[in-house]
Amino acid sequence: MLKHHRVRHQRHTRAFLLAGALLPLLAGCATTTPNAAATPTATVAPTATATPAPTATLTPAPGVCNAADFPTKTSGGPDEGFHYPPLTYSYAQGNAAGNHYFVLCSSGTSSTILAFLQQSIPAGGWTIKSMTATTINATQTSKPQGGFCPSVDITVGSHAGYPGEWNADFHPPAGAC
Repeated sequence: MLKHHRVRHQRHTRAFLLAGALLPLLAGCATTTPNAAATPTATVAPTATATPAPTATLTPAPGVCNAADFPTKTSGGPDEGFHYPPLTYSYAQGNAAGNHYFVLCSSGTSSTILAFLQQSIPAGGWTIKSMTATTINATQTSKPQGGFCPSVDITVGSHAGYPGEWNADFHPPAGAC
C-alpha cells in the first residue's frame, strides 16, 4: 500500500508542477473575443521618401567684393559689439591716430547691408547718432569707459562695382557719451 500511495503522490506532484508551469503561459492567450472572426491584417510597405539635397553654403556672389581689397580674410566683423550681415568677412587696413580702418564684404547690396546694421547696431548696445543713405555713425553707450564711449563710422556703397563691400572706421573712447 505504501508503494501505491507513493506513485499516486508522484503523479499528483507532476500534474501540479505541470499546471503551475503552463498556467502563466495560457493566461496570455486567453484574450480572445468569443465569436470573433479572424480578420487578416494588412501590412503597409514603407514608402520611399526623397532625402533633400544639402543646400550649399551661401557666400557672397562673385564680383560683389573686390578680391584685391582683401589680402587676408577674417570671418565676421572686427568688433563683437554688434552683429554683422550674413557671410561677412573683413580685412584690417591699418590704424592711424584714433582710427581703426576695416574693409568688409557681406552678402547683399549696400541698401540691405545698411538696413541690417540699422537693426543690429542698437541691438548690440550702440546708439546711432546720425545716418544718411550711405553712412551710419554710432556710439557704444552700453559700455562707457570713464564717461567716454567708443564709436564707429560706417560707409556703404563707396566701392563702385562692388555692392557688398563697405568700410568701418572704429574709434577708441575719446568723446563723451
